[in-house]
Amino acid sequence: MKSVMLFVVAAFALAACGGGGAPISNKQDAAKVAQRLESMGAGSTSKMSQTLNAGAINVDVNGQSGKLSASIDLQTNITGSGVDMAYTIDATITGFSPDGKNTYDGTEHESYTVHASTLGGTSTGSVAVALKSDVTVSGEYAGHVKTDLTMTLDATAMTGSASVSMVLNGTIIVDGTTYTYDNETLTVDASSK
Repeated sequence: MKSVMLFVVAAFALAACGGGGAPISNKQDAAKVAQRLESMGAGSTSKMSQTLNAGAINVDVNGQSGKLSASIDLQTNITGSGVDMAYTIDATITGFSPDGKNTYDGTEHESYTVHASTLGGTSTGSVAVALKSDVTVSGEYAGHVKTDLTMTLDATAMTGSASVSMVLNGTIIVDGTTYTYDNETLTVDASSK
């Protein structure tokens, strides 16, 4: 069962990809940046694999440059056929570049609700993420990004895929422009380039 839980957590530790600093000029770009922020926070949970018990841990993640410091509080409920997890991540991001191409500075708070189950040899997983952030992004995209957003993802559909399909609710504010999402399904490229 731990492998199913780690599968779901690992599915969101997707690397951010890079490029040349384009403005974030539409809802699709804003959603892509939000997915990058979410995956960056989820990446800090890779150190949780050593601490799968309930409780809080603090981790520092060094990127190719900078640092992401996170406090992670994990609550788990393991049943005969599945795992339900709830965890929060509070992160301070200082010149953090996970890939050497994109750099992030600011703060983010993520609240996850994760469900993973295995029935008849078939694994399924879903994740709901509440993302609140205030981050300056440079690299593939450039801008000051504030999120107050809920993202719902089907982890099973992500296996082996470079794209992430998510249902978004809430707002992303980029350099003063507000993008509002009302139960919108968007697919973004989450591959490393």
